[in-house]
Amino acid sequence: MELSLYQAQLSANHTHLFIPCPTVIILCGPSGSGKSTFATRNFPATWILSSDKLRGLISDNERNQESNKDTFDLLYNLLDTRLRYKRTTIVDSTALRVQTRRKLLQIAHRHDFAVLLLLIDAPEKLCRERDAARIDPPPVGAKVVAEQFKLYWEIEKTAQKEGFEQVIKLNQHEISNLQVEIVPLSLEKPEQRGPFDIIGDIHGCYDELCELLNKLGYQLENGVYQHPLGRRTIFLGDLINRGPKNLEVLRLVSAMVKTDNALFTPGNHCYALYKYFQQPDSVDSNNTCEWIERLSAKEYVEASELINALVKDAPPYMILNRNKLVVAHAGIEDHMIGKLTTRIFNFCLNGEILITPEGNKQRKNWAENYRGKPLVAYGHTPTTKLLPEFRNNTVNLDQGCVYGGRLSAMRYPEMEFIQVNAHAAYVERKKRGV
Repeated sequence: MELSLYQAQLSANHTHLFIPCPTVIILCGPSGSGKSTFATRNFPATWILSSDKLRGLISDNERNQESNKDTFDLLYNLLDTRLRYKRTTIVDSTALRVQTRRKLLQIAHRHDFAVLLLLIDAPEKLCRERDAARIDPPPVGAKVVAEQFKLYWEIEKTAQKEGFEQVIKLNQHEISNLQVEIVPLSLEKPEQRGPFDIIGDIHGCYDELCELLNKLGYQLENGVYQHPLGRRTIFLGDLINRGPKNLEVLRLVSAMVKTDNALFTPGNHCYALYKYFQQPDSVDSNNTCEWIERLSAKEYVEASELINALVKDAPPYMILNRNKLVVAHAGIEDHMIGKLTTRIFNFCLNGEILITPEGNKQRKNWAENYRGKPLVAYGHTPTTKLLPEFRNNTVNLDQGCVYGGRLSAMRYPEMEFIQVNAHAAYVERKKRGV
């Protein structure tokens, strides 16, 4: 049960297909199913990599099967190059062979691109008729079409397990009438410029959170913390677990997010609690949710509803203030910004774990190699330093409050730090591990 929030959507009346950008779109279907017509009608010509057109470029014959190796080598190289430039790309080939799909996925994932597989569904009789009517390029023949359909039927059974971010099947009516719209990812919010107060890991430290909000100038009005000057809070995830007042923190943050006084990105502990209510046996010991078992039946339902509303549609990171600010719980590498895949989702929540020569788990310090232009504010890895740590245009706001450290906020764009001391060390700080 993994989330990535990459979501292409068909409108309710199946007249529009909304596709997040950037993405790799692979068209898959037998000859004559309408792939190329669909591609040329809905996308700029420069976006489309057509295996037929590339055969023609190489050998002056779009049906020259002897040029297949060179054709697909060229297609793979062009795809790799376009993705280095972060360009949405449509691959127009039959994509019926698993080796081809695997290679396309490998290239896309190397560049952290989401891949959408569009299965173009058509009756075999219609495909044979269309193929037979072709003049330039010439038909592939009924025998080849029949062989392609055997492969296509197998793909329908296996496509969901091959590693695509999403698989959508379109029938002939849909591909003839669909209007495709390329839309930005939901995590892109460049128009939201602040000012913000960005708060690191809370971990159930409710009293400290209230003290910090008061210190930041927020006032409690109608049960919701609001700032008289219109400032908004950004919570960097890990609201709960390990600390003493988890449900209280969920209530406070949920109320602020619901009333648009705060933004929220989930952390690994938030997602663990979300999964706990879906599949209680799926939560690992590092993301303990044992406090849930001490709640009353009414509180249990409330906690479930609150975390579900917060996490279900929350972006794993956000791009804010005209692309000058990025916020993510555990951080994000510069080449990931502006994209969304399951790997990126997991990185934003958990970071990257390395295994030391001694066999211990250790968090990778991704900020050491960050070279991006946006400032990245994150938490997840508690520090013992007096102030949040800047490194390579990143800032770590987790000051280990639950371990007896501090709860920290960074005022943006002022770049000022406001902190409160923990009222107690609620758990012992781990000396090693993740």
